[in-house]
Amino acid sequence: MNKITSLNKVTVRSNRNKIKKFETENGIVVHHDLRNVLLNYNMAKPQLTYYCKNGISFNIDYFFGFSSTEYTDFLCNCKNYQTRIPAEMLPLACVNGSDLLCIDNKSGCIYYWFHETDDWGLEGNRKMPVKVSENIASLLALLSVPKQPTKEEMEQAKKRCKAVYMSPKGLELLNEDRKKNGLPVLELAELNMDRIKKGLPPITMNISETL
Repeated sequence: MNKITSLNKVTVRSNRNKIKKFETENGIVVHHDLRNVLLNYNMAKPQLTYYCKNGISFNIDYFFGFSSTEYTDFLCNCKNYQTRIPAEMLPLACVNGSDLLCIDNKSGCIYYWFHETDDWGLEGNRKMPVKVSENIASLLALLSVPKQPTKEEMEQAKKRCKAVYMSPKGLELLNEDRKKNGLPVLELAELNMDRIKKGLPPITMNISETL
């Protein structure tokens, strides 16, 4: 079972009131799968985060919750993406740093929204996000441990830029800074996967270095 962990303190009563207010203001009833995530977690991350199927791959950063930080807050993301995703969808999670998982509020199906091609805010663009699962439960069952960059990917990234070295303490400090900014803690493999996608060199752990 792919366990989900809340990254912030959960107050069920407060979450329930916020969901009710959101439904009243928007004239909708939140799908029960999304309601469960918003009610019982507060910005959450599954233990297994990597999706790869039918030529689509992504890594889940976190599920949105009710947060004081704009880019992790469900309500803020609903407002920010209101005209950028199909009307029947609601933002569910942040993936790959700048993309989304959306949930169809009627069917509960999960869709991958790629910011470079699926943004309805771009003039004339009505490309639908790609369906990746029937519901949240089936999505969680499809996830695995983040893929390690291949040797070829590591070498290509190193050729493009100078190598980056980091001590275990440096990684710890980096994650402390991420937590202060409302971001989830990342393992080295997750950091490198994101860096390689951005054309940056992977980080090499220097265990002999001390700070």
